[in-house]
Amino acid sequence: MAVIIDARPASTLKSNLKGDKLGMPDWSNHFGRELFADSSVPTIKTALRVADYQPGPITLVGLGACRSFYERTVARHLQRAGWSPRVFVSDLQEGALQEVPHEAFPVYRVLSDSTRLPLADGEKRNGQVVVLSRAVEHYLSREGQRGLITEAARVLKPGELYLPQISSGSPETLRAFELGLKTIAGKEERFLTVDDYKNLLCEVAERSGGALFEVLGVGYAEPQPRTTLELARRYMTPWFVRLNYGKFDRCEAVLMEAQASMAVGEREELRERVAKGQLDRDSALALLDYGNQRRRVYQPFKNIFQAAVSDSARGKTFSAGDGLTFESDGSPTITLTYPIPILRRTHHDPL
Repeated sequence: MAVIIDARPASTLKSNLKGDKLGMPDWSNHFGRELFADSSVPTIKTALRVADYQPGPITLVGLGACRSFYERTVARHLQRAGWSPRVFVSDLQEGALQEVPHEAFPVYRVLSDSTRLPLADGEKRNGQVVVLSRAVEHYLSREGQRGLITEAARVLKPGELYLPQISSGSPETLRAFELGLKTIAGKEERFLTVDDYKNLLCEVAERSGGALFEVLGVGYAEPQPRTTLELARRYMTPWFVRLNYGKFDRCEAVLMEAQASMAVGEREELRERVAKGQLDRDSALALLDYGNQRRRVYQPFKNIFQAAVSDSARGKTFSAGDGLTFESDGSPTITLTYPIPILRRTHHDPL
């Protein structure tokens, strides 16, 4: 059992995020995978070298870290390179923190608002610290986005780094994606371009009476295509089913929470597992029936998402690199990019 430190202020105890309006916790939807964290490592190692970090003990602070795929993957790479990392992960969803596994280095799981960490100010502690976050900003209000940057500045000493990896893309593609998500899932998310993020830094600087960070550069992690089927796996939930189909009994609601329709390759895999004695025939038939149930709902899901994205994109010109394409069946695929601004803490203290 993971040990979780509850550092929430009393005012948040009754309003802890137990799940979003979709009927499932955000952390179960998290797309963070070690594969994509791996592609961030070259930028992070280069940034540490440029900022004169020295191999040795280092603390990685993860803001809104969820299950901490990102921070733990980076720490493993640093450990193999001769560093002695420890990871401090904060999130407001206890279920996510419970799923953070043990590692070959210390991992501290803290139930806390990432804009109010139970950590000392940077000037009052010893040792090297780097603050990380991955794909957090689009879940936050503008005030929350500013708070995240200000809190990162508070726990860092001058010269130390904040390396946020943001979900981004071209402005047109991001607006289409936002409209699609709002239509199919009722989610109000606001994604940021690199220029949007720089404007956010300027807003924080204006409120703080001076720049808290200087931008040393921008690295990029591996882009991630979001197919309509992948989005269905994430967002086709009881909320969507109730919205479009009325009342469903609990059995069907449970089916709606699981993955999207089974592809041909998955059905072949079921046959192989039965043939090898790894799965009995009744279970295989039940899984196949489950896939058929899903297909009934996926088609209208695709139609609704496709219509919303198409409406947003109508009349706009997209180039090959903009990240919005349509498959042969008309379903949209949206490719998000993942810039990593390299932010070095200045000597200015917030007002």
